[in-house]
Amino acid sequence: MIAVAIYFSPSRFDGELDVIPATRNSSEVIVEVQEYLKTATHHGFADLDEQASGCWEVFENELFVAEYLNRGEWRIHAWYERLRYFWRVDDETLEVSRDLWLIDYLETAPLAISC
Repeated sequence: MIAVAIYFSPSRFDGELDVIPATRNSSEVIVEVQEYLKTATHHGFADLDEQASGCWEVFENELFVAEYLNRGEWRIHAWYERLRYFWRVDDETLEVSRDLWLIDYLETAPLAISC
C-alpha cells in the first residue's frame, strides 16, 4: 500500500491569481484581429469546399467584441451565422491566434469555417 500526502500551505496560495494589467485597449486588439482576417483564408465550411476564400469577406460587416482576460491575453469574438468565433491576442506582442472554441446557442449550427 502506498500512501500519498499532499501538503497545502494557505500562505503560499490565497486563492487569487495575480492580475497582469493590460497595456492595450480593445480597439487596438480588434484592429489586429481584423488585419489577421484580411490575410487569412478558409476552405469553405468545415474544409469541404476546395476553393479557398478570404476570411475578411465573411467577417467584415460583423461586430467584434474584445475582453481582457487579466493574464496578458485578450479574447475577441464575432458572430457568423449562428456561431460565435473566437480569437486570442497577446497583449504584449499583439500576436493573433485562432481560438478553437465555437459556441452555438441554438444547437442547430451550420458547418463552421476555419478562420
